Amino acid sequence: MFSATLQKISQAKNTFITSHQNCPDAVGSVLSLSLFLDSQKIPRYSFLSAPLPQNLLYLPLSETISSKKPDLSDYDLFLIVDAGDLKQTGIEKELGTIISRPNRHCVINIDHHKTNEEFGHINIVDKNASSTSELVYYFLNENNHTIEKNIADCLLTGIVGDTGNFTNPATNEQCFKIASDLISRGANIFQIIRSIL
Repeated sequence: MFSATLQKISQAKNTFITSHQNCPDAVGSVLSLSLFLDSQKIPRYSFLSAPLPQNLLYLPLSETISSKKPDLSDYDLFLIVDAGDLKQTGIEKELGTIISRPNRHCVINIDHHKTNEEFGHINIVDKNASSTSELVYYFLNENNHTIEKNIADCLLTGIVGDTGNFTNPATNEQCFKIASDLISRGANIFQIIRSIL
């Protein structure tokens, strides 16, 4: 699924990224993919149905996430991350219409929730992952994309947020390994923990 996702992203003319609101993992996943798309010079629009909470504004590109809904017909690729169902995006009716037109649009669903409805044309859903940020990390690694400091900060924010700073049942050996790697790439775990907790 990772290579198929990269192929779809590479072919996209205009990409729409969304998730649910007010969650470190959602925001971290959206922003890490935004940074990736920007590095590939792929046009994108990052949307959350409500403004970002103050404690996540330290993240790179946070100012580029908009709560203003555009005309979705302008986009051919939709990345929906960390949302178990379309209702969590706040634009479920519009996205439902998009999903019904697979010949005109492609919807990629990346998530780790056990309740995920696998609504995408491509579904990257791992219910054993600690967070969606963990899955984005795998996607970038598998496709040999360098995870630089800004992406590392976004991904570690998501992992710290969804594991409750490595204290809840979502915490596992793999997320510690990923966190260690992200710190080695420059992620500021002290700022992240202070901001989230």
